[in-house]
Amino acid sequence: MDKNEVIKLLEELNLDKEEYVILSSGSLVIRGVYQKCGDIDLSVSDKAFEYLKNKYNLIPKENNWYTVTDKIECVVGESPRNEKVGDYYLQDLYEYYEFVKSRNRDKDKERIKILERYIYYKDNVQDRYKLIEERNHNYERFPLYDSSISFDEFRLNLLESEINTILSSCKDKEVYVLGHNNPDADSIVSSYVLTIIL
Repeated sequence: MDKNEVIKLLEELNLDKEEYVILSSGSLVIRGVYQKCGDIDLSVSDKAFEYLKNKYNLIPKENNWYTVTDKIECVVGESPRNEKVGDYYLQDLYEYYEFVKSRNRDKDKERIKILERYIYYKDNVQDRYKLIEERNHNYERFPLYDSSISFDEFRLNLLESEINTILSSCKDKEVYVLGHNNPDADSIVSSYVLTIIL
């Protein structure tokens, strides 16, 4: 499932967004770190669990987990560290990274590389903006470059993430972008960076 499919399934649940946290790979699809996930794992409050129990035929699994639909599972009462991204509460990125590393599975090796790259650029603002501004696809000079992972796609995901951050912080405010009547996405990011510097 891609990001749009994940959001569609979550909206169909009709759960109060304050009552659940999106876990594991689903949280990374919402962030744009991964392109797709196989299913959606949720940590839900007691209130959300009661709602789901009344609406769906929940199937109990191990360790307090339940199958909600063929694409959604939930666990009750867990309170992972989380952060709000857009409209959704997502499992803390660093917590998930440590979890994936601790499993030490061969199939997670590629996932770990993608996570490490994303975390690096999340934490290193200067390199993040340099990469966003890169127009000539000369990615070899950037930290954590790996030819097996698309940097074009990664750059666009970073750009989308920055735009969403800007739009969230500017909600219900007047916004001016310097030098353009019809700014493109790069111009908006550049103006945003300039306001941070100033």
